Amino acid sequence: MQEFAAIALLLAAGPEPAHAKHVSGVASLAPRQARVIAKFCFDYNPACKDGSPCSDPPGRLDFEVFGAKQTGGGFVSKEDPRVYVALLDDEYFSFPEVSQVWSEANCSDVTKSAKRSFELHWADISKADPGASVTSKVIEKVRPRWWYVAIASCSDQALEMNYRLYLENSLQGSQKQLSMDEMSIVSIASMFLLLFAGLAAAQIDSWRKWQEFRNGAPAGHSLLLASVVLAAIGQLFWLSFFQRYKETGETTPSFAITGRASAVAAKTIMQIMLVLLAQGESVCTPGISWVRHKEMVAAMVFYGFLSFALESWGDREASGSRIEYIYDTRAGTALVAMELMWLYVYTSRCWNTFQNETRARPRRFYKHYASALSLWFAALPLVAALAAVLAPWVRYRIVFLVSNFAHVLTMSALVYILHPRIAPDLLDLNAKDHEVSNNSEELAGFLGSALEDEDSW
Repeated sequence: MQEFAAIALLLAAGPEPAHAKHVSGVASLAPRQARVIAKFCFDYNPACKDGSPCSDPPGRLDFEVFGAKQTGGGFVSKEDPRVYVALLDDEYFSFPEVSQVWSEANCSDVTKSAKRSFELHWADISKADPGASVTSKVIEKVRPRWWYVAIASCSDQALEMNYRLYLENSLQGSQKQLSMDEMSIVSIASMFLLLFAGLAAAQIDSWRKWQEFRNGAPAGHSLLLASVVLAAIGQLFWLSFFQRYKETGETTPSFAITGRASAVAAKTIMQIMLVLLAQGESVCTPGISWVRHKEMVAAMVFYGFLSFALESWGDREASGSRIEYIYDTRAGTALVAMELMWLYVYTSRCWNTFQNETRARPRRFYKHYASALSLWFAALPLVAALAAVLAPWVRYRIVFLVSNFAHVLTMSALVYILHPRIAPDLLDLNAKDHEVSNNSEELAGFLGSALEDEDSW
């Protein structure tokens, strides 16, 4: 796992950063409709005063539109279509209000809600690149603020056009291309990559030590190994995503998708393992009876898929999801409720297994470790509650930090529990399956320690 650490250091060092965030694409607009094409949290400068020019504006936006055309089938309007760039912010009477009826809102609704709007002349935007351009300073005096950039069509004809957008926080030095909620995100991602890589190295070392025993590692060890490695891979892709974003100003969707998919898979595998432990698998029995748990595994995989879909939707550039945390939306609240259901499943099955178990080793596991591990299932509801009270301009990096910290803590506990020095005191390992083939003294120590019977939780 030294490779992960080296990559983290190289990515964190990185070349000279970009000067602005760069967003480009093709916007297709239905008649009299608008589309959000980018969102960005701009900095503020309290030195900027009302009624006087601001010599040091905290933000800047450059917008280019070209190659516009009418796409309404055979009918082409003789009048030039009217098109606007609308800049909306996160004050309630701007984007939050109009976003509630966005699908029904027309051009005038959007431009009235905008803090600024610029008309784009059709003769200019219908030209080939470079077409028309708009430059605007973003001046905030009180706090950082989310801004949403939309293209609005006031035409009765469907339209299509190319656009390029550059956004920057001018006062943030080498991080000017980052949104305010993403400040220091490269350092945070680097830290977690090193932590997950360290856990992966520890789990691989544990697996090697288990190979000294006749049948190798206990059931569940390979599940945890897969989860740890996927977590490290996911964090590597997230760091690559943020570092490339910092260097070029452009996001790489494939990095984000791979990083998110790996992280969600790692968490799903870990949750499956926790529920299996709650039911006594690997704790009260040497192996795992997968046939008995196929419905639980299928439900957990489906839950993981829903989480991945929700998080992917929330991170789309053209969405207003940053106003509220994705797990505080209706769909997110449903997934939080499902997570609370998994918490109930885990705790109730741990309690039933503890009550029915008479052997000292498994009872020790449920008394000392099961309760602490249950906190993982409470992590998402707690993070969602925290996100609901956090300011939008710090929410992303704090949620990223807290969520990954909870993941690292839970995974660290599992790596510790399944270590060869710890597992024999907690799990019901079959002596014949795990005896040391070439070390009789170690085998004697493995089986000879008497355990106290602990009858209460």
